[in-house]
Amino acid sequence: MALALRPTQAFLNQERVCNPMRLHAHHIIAVILVVLMVLSSIWWILFDEETIEREEWTPSELPSNETVIYYNGAFVCDAWIAATEAERSQGLIGTEENDTRGMLFIFDTTSSTRTFHMQGMSYSIDIIFMDGEKRVVDIYAEVPPEEDGGGAHTTYSSSVPVAYTLEIVAGRAEELNIMVGSELEWPL
Repeated sequence: MALALRPTQAFLNQERVCNPMRLHAHHIIAVILVVLMVLSSIWWILFDEETIEREEWTPSELPSNETVIYYNGAFVCDAWIAATEAERSQGLIGTEENDTRGMLFIFDTTSSTRTFHMQGMSYSIDIIFMDGEKRVVDIYAEVPPEEDGGGAHTTYSSSVPVAYTLEIVAGRAEELNIMVGSELEWPL
């Protein structure tokens, strides 16, 4: 009688055998989780906030060359490079205000002063003129946009010949304490 009350070896082996349906459900759940992770990664790449912001902010006419501007190791802006006459003429016209974007104008020679205007702009900017050593020689802070009209336009000129000009959102130069004599940095 004592043998009948003890579980048999066959019964113990039967408990250890996995249920094939239960194992299958675990595989399905694992596959679903992997698919969800892949889809979320694709979503993140396609619809990342910075990507959406850049696509909305970038008119197709603007140059594709870009650089990053720094001052004393601090980020100033991501800047489009305007190196051709057509790119310099377009400037930031047609763009929307963005705290992290700007435009770097590169001139072929440093033999003349440079003049900018705000005709066609929709927001205020800081205009920073620099010499060939990337040293700030003039700053026009919080320059307001100007209506397109038939009259004369206000112009903003460097006091000395310059090699570079940087346009950034109004107030950014003051925020970073950029002033005449400051040296900006960027890789080219």
